Amino acid sequence: MRDLLVDTLKKNATPHGMRATFQTWAENELQDDGETMKFNPDAIGYCMAHNPGDKVKRAYRRNRLWKPRMGIMNAWERHLARPRPQLKAVA
Repeated sequence: MRDLLVDTLKKNATPHGMRATFQTWAENELQDDGETMKFNPDAIGYCMAHNPGDKVKRAYRRNRLWKPRMGIMNAWERHLARPRPQLKAVA
């Protein structure tokens, strides 16, 4: 990710900014009641490749929350792909 941003796209950015953007978006997505988190916090962490525990526990946790993670990533894709409004500068 860093190579794509800095070397290829010539951007002064880090993957951490993108990770923070994703996590903030995911944590702020709410269900229809407007109060309950839409996504499981553990599944959000796994989407970010956080896999706590020792080597043995991580080895047996490969499919942990797989379906919720797929749902989060599909929603993230839709969020990124939606049309953005054109902004106009006002002086």
